[in-house]
Amino acid sequence: MQQLNDKQIENLPLIVLLPRVVFSVVLTIVIILGLFWLRIGEFNWFAVGFAAFCAAFEILIVIGIRLRNRTEFHTTAPLKWDWADKLGGLWLIACTFGALLGWVFLQFESYSPIFQVLAVFATMILPFVTMLPHLRYIQTKSAFVQIPLLLILTFLPALIGVKPAIALFNRFLN
Repeated sequence: MQQLNDKQIENLPLIVLLPRVVFSVVLTIVIILGLFWLRIGEFNWFAVGFAAFCAAFEILIVIGIRLRNRTEFHTTAPLKWDWADKLGGLWLIACTFGALLGWVFLQFESYSPIFQVLAVFATMILPFVTMLPHLRYIQTKSAFVQIPLLLILTFLPALIGVKPAIALFNRFLN
């Protein structure tokens, strides 16, 4: 396959770009899972989650490149640069490192329930709170891109926090 630069990707029809993206995502997943299989000898949940994260990241890069210069999809709401925008600037960091921190905290959950609380905070609460300032910039033309992007990226790290959240909920019920 021919290598494409950013300008060519922007102008390429979606019907041509889609098979390339699918091939790239499948190849990434196969390579990552293959490396985990060769190194560890099994597929664990971390390997599957890491492969899914890399695949989602690839898809987001393609979407970002395709929509970068299409100003009709950009928000027209003026930036306020208040404390909420500064908090919202940490959203992707909270999603990425919240998932990593949650996974690390879950390695120690047998020692103390505080690690379950920290895992739930890092994977569920922190990404959700940092996502909220972005809601005021959703516009009608770009909502079909903004809403799924915000929801999917915010709920990906929350998948790691489901187990400790259920365990904490059951602990408080008993």
